[in-house]
Amino acid sequence: MHSRSIESFLPVRSPSRGLDSVNAAARGLALLAAFGLAASAAPVRAQAPFPGALWVSTDLDLAPIGGLPAQDDANVLRVQIGASPRAMIGTGHWQAALGVAPQDIDALAFRPGLPFDRYDGLAFSLTIGELGVLDGDIVTFGANGKLQVLVPESAFVLALGAPGANIDVDGLAFDAVGNLYYSLESDLNTAVLGPLKDGDILRMDAAGAMTRVWTEEDVQIALTTATGLTSAILDVTALEWVQGDLWVTTIGPSSVDGSVLVLGPTPYLLAAEADFGIGGAEFDALALVPAQTEPAVLSFDFAASVPGGTVKGQIQGGTPLAPVLVLCAGNAGSLDLTALPGFGSLLLDPADPWMLATLSGPGASLGKLDAAGGLSVTFQLPPGLMGGSGFAGESGWSFQALELQPLRLGAPARIRL
Repeated sequence: MHSRSIESFLPVRSPSRGLDSVNAAARGLALLAAFGLAASAAPVRAQAPFPGALWVSTDLDLAPIGGLPAQDDANVLRVQIGASPRAMIGTGHWQAALGVAPQDIDALAFRPGLPFDRYDGLAFSLTIGELGVLDGDIVTFGANGKLQVLVPESAFVLALGAPGANIDVDGLAFDAVGNLYYSLESDLNTAVLGPLKDGDILRMDAAGAMTRVWTEEDVQIALTTATGLTSAILDVTALEWVQGDLWVTTIGPSSVDGSVLVLGPTPYLLAAEADFGIGGAEFDALALVPAQTEPAVLSFDFAASVPGGTVKGQIQGGTPLAPVLVLCAGNAGSLDLTALPGFGSLLLDPADPWMLATLSGPGASLGKLDAAGGLSVTFQLPPGLMGGSGFAGESGWSFQALELQPLRLGAPARIRL
């Protein structure tokens, strides 16, 4: 299917800082917030049939496959049986939200009670301590270029009776009432639950009480029942809670570590590894997309360029045939737009001169998504300019897409110079 495209988003002239431009930009931002209240009642698109879509992170970098360009193991991918995989959180998205990408992601879960596509709707844990947090912390995105700690590592070790221990959360899930399920990267001796294995599945309730709900041996038996394989699972690496059942991925056996084991009265594999379209790569983190409309995602082929460079990318997953506005700015910033459906925060500086030019025109970049909700994009960066400063002080340009019918704000992406 031929994809529509927008060429040359950035104006070639230097944007004006005049009062008329500022006032026009302010009116534009006010309209976005006002329209959001009406747009929140817009009908959602139909969700894909069971088993739906999964957001996953892999244990290793991925070579290009199935139309998906090479991926870092810190990226979050959307996979679905019978559909092409695509990146939901790539290097450019990390750069827009934090200024820099982490080394790797160890666990993912959508937070109950929050829209899953909002900036703080996804909880996760990092493989190593970095970006101001520990590998045992459960974190989410803040609206200020920082990670926000939801559950600190210290809460786990104290509740387990293992003060001073260094732990790494390896799998993560929430049930419908907010209980937190998790697994550990390494075995651990505790005063509360005794010796723990990295394949055990634990639950922490709202009061901080710990329970072991599945042992590694139980998971081993379930995998053997589902597949007939007797090779050791070695570790539970990812978790999801789905209507009372736990879904897990394991390090081994290698023929099924890129699939999902459903732990229930009759255990079974969700699908064969090859059905997810990423070459059987081992899942390191897992989250089932809630049954609601998914966000449009603006991604670039590369996350770095040079002044005057041409950068190409695409919008995917948007509302079919919806008009879309792409906002751009050199400087990162934060503007609360939780009144709008979608990402909930504009991570572009509203006072940035290029933002003003985008909103006041003729710098505005308007286009229309195709029947599949896609759009090819080409950005011509201004020559001789380093853009602005990101959250880590890096030079570059940030972009954020806004679907206009119904109104919905997408996640930002940043090109580093």
